[in-house]
Amino acid sequence: NKEYGHARQEENHIVYGYARDYKGREWSISTLLDLREIPWQEFKLIVAHNAKFEFQWLQRAGVDTHRLLPFCTQIAEYVIGGNRTGSKLWPVSLDSSCKRRGLPSKEGIAGRLIRSGVCPSTIPLWLVRKYCRRDVRVTERLFRTQVKVIRELGLEKVLMLRLLFCPVVADLEMRGMFLDAKIVKEQDDALAAEELSLVKEMEAMAGDINLRSWQQKSWFMYGDPDGLKMPHPQDKYGNSVLMSATAEFPEGAPSTNKNAVQYLATLKLNKRQRRWLELQTRFQKVTKLRSSYTKKFLQAVKENECVLFGGLNQTVTKTHRLSSSPNLQNIARILKRCFSTRLPGWKIANADYAQLEFRTAGVLAQDRQVLEDIRNEADVHSFT
Repeated sequence: NKEYGHARQEENHIVYGYARDYKGREWSISTLLDLREIPWQEFKLIVAHNAKFEFQWLQRAGVDTHRLLPFCTQIAEYVIGGNRTGSKLWPVSLDSSCKRRGLPSKEGIAGRLIRSGVCPSTIPLWLVRKYCRRDVRVTERLFRTQVKVIRELGLEKVLMLRLLFCPVVADLEMRGMFLDAKIVKEQDDALAAEELSLVKEMEAMAGDINLRSWQQKSWFMYGDPDGLKMPHPQDKYGNSVLMSATAEFPEGAPSTNKNAVQYLATLKLNKRQRRWLELQTRFQKVTKLRSSYTKKFLQAVKENECVLFGGLNQTVTKTHRLSSSPNLQNIARILKRCFSTRLPGWKIANADYAQLEFRTAGVLAQDRQVLEDIRNEADVHSFT
């Protein structure tokens, strides 16, 4: 049950699996060989809840998933939910999706144990079998209900796009990304050196305080007579932005977070105050780059032979974009050098859609000016 039973973890294996087709044929699965011997190519649609998970196990079993189309009931529920998703208002778990559609959703003892982190191999096999078979039956009923809703809402094309992308996401997670160990080490060393330099200058200004303590930092920035004596940060209504109370600030300490620093940077400050904000902003950025990226890169280089594996989620954000862990979609430009081709002679390609949202809106609206600008390749961003 390492990493929630992810197929790329070699320690994980199949305890029990179950599949059935539209003709009523059934398969009990105990090994990767059992999984591979199911005639997957006979079927036009593979139905599963969180199909990415199943497709990754199919890949591990040696099944060519590139020509298989999944119907992921989790993605379908996410598409139906629209912008209600990404919150507790519209959870897309199998249990929650079934309750929303008026279907039975009692997951049983095995389901609760697995969700709490118990490895399926330690659960009595008869309970696991019962759990798997029930899941398949419930998922089929959910699928048939969702198809009707999707058609009524006219969301077939939106759903199809998401479903086609599901095996791609599964494949990306299984393969990972190759890191250049030498450049990763150089980048982390450079950031570590910069972090040390920033700490020394900040300590020279602030004296003997713990820079990772917001209480001490708040006192130095706002309360200490020998400190910076900065004005208190405010919200858009003119109210002071406060954190928890401290001995020095019984009603709440003025905030030192990123938003507070951005607000203070807009004010008229003296040279010492402005320099502190510059140092603090850069210090926060450098420490985040190290903790969120280069340290994880170094760990991947050590444990996974220079391959970084990330998680890509299709059913998390309210905006319906992908989310990833670690955040590989907004990675700092300087860290992109850390990624390399897997084999000598290979190349990394970079693709980007120019003005995609603007062009899509213009085409859907059939706006004459937009269509003219697209044909003439006008630089709309520069104009606006």
